[in-house]
Amino acid sequence: MLLLVLTAAACSSNAPTRFYALTPVAAAKPASVLDRKLTLGLETVVIPGYLDRPQIVTRETPERFVLGEFDQWAEPFQGLVTRILAEDLYQRTNAKEVTILPQSRGTPLDRVVEVVVLRFDAEGGAVILKADWSIFDRNEKELAGGRFETQSPISSSGDYAMIVAAMSEALGRLAQEIAQAAAAKAPR
Repeated sequence: MLLLVLTAAACSSNAPTRFYALTPVAAAKPASVLDRKLTLGLETVVIPGYLDRPQIVTRETPERFVLGEFDQWAEPFQGLVTRILAEDLYQRTNAKEVTILPQSRGTPLDRVVEVVVLRFDAEGGAVILKADWSIFDRNEKELAGGRFETQSPISSSGDYAMIVAAMSEALGRLAQEIAQAAAAKAPR
């Protein structure tokens, strides 16, 4: 009996951990280098506490979460979301630069974007992203903002690679909404 318990424990501890990262989603028509005018600052994206962990979080039910014991983020999730959103915004706006704040140098910013993620996980057959966002001018006057909600379908709810790809797609959609608002409020 002891041998069986030791064998089972050894087998479970040898399972390989798989690491994942979100990726930028290519924009349909990125702005040319000559058309880039704005300098954007992106505040560190605020995420809920349940996502602030190395494991990928999914939901079995609205009230029950599951942590991917062997399916984890390759870097801290908050920084990953912020970095990929900055890259997505760069591809979708006419910004000559998108800086993650706080910045280390004194580049003057034309706009500052703030994002608060309310939900970002997979449940059933979809990844759900819900976030509030705002765009401010250099005088801290709010120019635009709103609540963003999207669902990205996944064909297999237990496939973490598909979940991460759908999360990248959802983050790209958020960037597109913010980029459209930034373009509408851009100085001429």
